Amino acid sequence: MSDTKHPSKTKELIRYVLPSVGSMMFYSLYVVVDGIFVGRGIGETALGAVNLATPALGFLSAIAFMLIMGAATIASISFGRGDKSRANDVFSNCLLVIGVLSIIFSMVALFFAEQLAIVCGAKGELIGETATYMRSYLGFGFFFVLSFLFSTFVRNDGNPALAFWGMASGTILNIFLDWLFIYPLQMGILGAGLASGLGTVLSFSILVFHFILKRGELRFQRPRYNGALMKETLKRGFPEFVTQMCNPVLTYCYNIIVLRIHGEFGLAAFAMIGYLLYVFMAMSSGIAQGVQPLISRRFGQSKHKEERFFFRAGLVTNICVSALLYFITLLAGKTVYTIFSPDPALIDMAYHGTLYIGVGMVLSAVNISFSGYFLATQRTKQALIVAICRAFVFTAPIILLTPVILGNEAVWSGMIGSELCVAILAVFLYIKLRRKDKSKA
Repeated sequence: MSDTKHPSKTKELIRYVLPSVGSMMFYSLYVVVDGIFVGRGIGETALGAVNLATPALGFLSAIAFMLIMGAATIASISFGRGDKSRANDVFSNCLLVIGVLSIIFSMVALFFAEQLAIVCGAKGELIGETATYMRSYLGFGFFFVLSFLFSTFVRNDGNPALAFWGMASGTILNIFLDWLFIYPLQMGILGAGLASGLGTVLSFSILVFHFILKRGELRFQRPRYNGALMKETLKRGFPEFVTQMCNPVLTYCYNIIVLRIHGEFGLAAFAMIGYLLYVFMAMSSGIAQGVQPLISRRFGQSKHKEERFFFRAGLVTNICVSALLYFITLLAGKTVYTIFSPDPALIDMAYHGTLYIGVGMVLSAVNISFSGYFLATQRTKQALIVAICRAFVFTAPIILLTPVILGNEAVWSGMIGSELCVAILAVFLYIKLRRKDKSKA
């Protein structure tokens, strides 16, 4: 990440990436902390129920990030071109649309939680547990989504430190409330969902003051829907939606195949792996989102050398950090998993699966970096190709067919094959794009 020829750019990179990574890591802790308290304080069945709810949470996140990252990219490029009015317009338009959609989604989760749980793969007593968690967490969907919207735009508006502390405060409250609701108050899985939901309320409450107090260039404006601007936002953000769908699709596929092969015991083991996967993905996404405004602004200013510098720095950082996390997992994985469950057999199964899925996590960091770069520079076609192949074309078929072709023992290996195929494709698209840019120059 360091470059002696570009000390000022390196300093700027650190200033944006570290708070972004911190925000995403605290976001991942919303889910991970629930897993720790649920696994220890309630049991393996509840742990599996939380994991079954993950695809529904991921779908809401994917819709939110599609709108947020599409709008953030347009706003950053507008700032780079000195067009503050357009940046404010896209912010206000995104705020209006995403607020309405989040309320609709919360209503669906409140009234149709059992049906959603069944769609996510829940059976028997898992249906009730999964539905309870969905209701208690997704009932706060408005605050859940807007806390991410504000965090992203606060960072793009030149205040990455507040974006970090806004998310951090919510996570800290979530940890305390998880302990309070699950242990002293004995509220079970309902308490875990409420703790996470109330944490997002605090994050929202802190971040909104950046705009109320007018600390940056962005302002709250009278809500007014702009169809043309929303169409452009969706166009720029759709690749991010597909990218964010990768984790829910991957989790859904593994839930199905692991539940079939290993039953509820295997599902609990994968739930533990899933929490580690969540941390990996949050770290990679945090790095990619941290460099996004830097890349987009340079792209808007036609400073293409600096644009490529930030992309390469983000890519190298992502690879190194993910590889380091995998190495730490190899050394301390079993110890880490004891925080979720004291069962040695469950820990052994989770650690065995991590040896394979961890390699896929490192490859996913590469793909997230390329997808983020294509999105930040308005290469929507390339970003969409990478995202679709990663979420649907390779992931689902390879994960579901690997144990069928290679045997049940290979159930954990599917992610390696799918992410490797996407990485090769992403590098090919980038090289082709660079050659095209050189020929134009």
